[in-house]
Amino acid sequence: MTYLWPRLHAGIADDLFEQISFDSQPVVTGTISQHPKAYFAAVGTPISPDSTETVRRRILDIAFSHGYPAEQGVEVNEKFDLAITGLSQELFPMGWAEAASTEVWSHIALVLLPDITWWRWRLSTSQSKTLNRERFVGSDLTRHAWARYWWRHRQTEGDLSILELFGEAGLNQILERRDSLGSSQAFISAIAGALRPHAEREKRAPRNLVRDVSSRALRQMAFIDDSALDHEERVLWAEELVASSIEAMEASDS
Repeated sequence: MTYLWPRLHAGIADDLFEQISFDSQPVVTGTISQHPKAYFAAVGTPISPDSTETVRRRILDIAFSHGYPAEQGVEVNEKFDLAITGLSQELFPMGWAEAASTEVWSHIALVLLPDITWWRWRLSTSQSKTLNRERFVGSDLTRHAWARYWWRHRQTEGDLSILELFGEAGLNQILERRDSLGSSQAFISAIAGALRPHAEREKRAPRNLVRDVSSRALRQMAFIDDSALDHEERVLWAEELVASSIEAMEASDS
């Protein structure tokens, strides 16, 4: 069953984000259900406070098992991402309309899971210490801390091996282009199938190959309508894209 989830207007979400700092994690006390100014869509069954509390406890357990709240490296972060992605439809039972609402995901990140969002997305580099607004406040759902898990599961039809094959950098090349490369589950599957024989260490496709294939596919999409292809034609096209990229890259290296 799918449910309606609490929503936060953008202004309230921005105010909550401004209260979070890089050096001090959000404090969560008592029972978290919804913000006092949250609201629900008009038609459907609202999720209960008990159910959202259960979601929070389950995600906390997953976070603890991956070593949070201590700061983690790329490898652990990606394993956490895969764990949540695999359970995303179960953790966040919602329909397409709810999942497309930026206000739903703002509430999840800033009210239900602010501390876990902070643990995962507090990024420190030698140049800066930053909190990325997009990870907390719903705007681009491919970059939001929690929305991206739900949509990645949909885009790959729950095939986590595709996510492992591309890796985080490769996924950004494919799935964040929602209006082109990332819009077709069948095309994503075909590209993954064509790349898989070329996977290297840890079954990961080479990043430069994924980048070249993505750029090549984008250019050809000006002339090729993926939705007009049958399965065999789509697979053949994906294989030709990968072969052309490999040939071009080998030529540039010689």
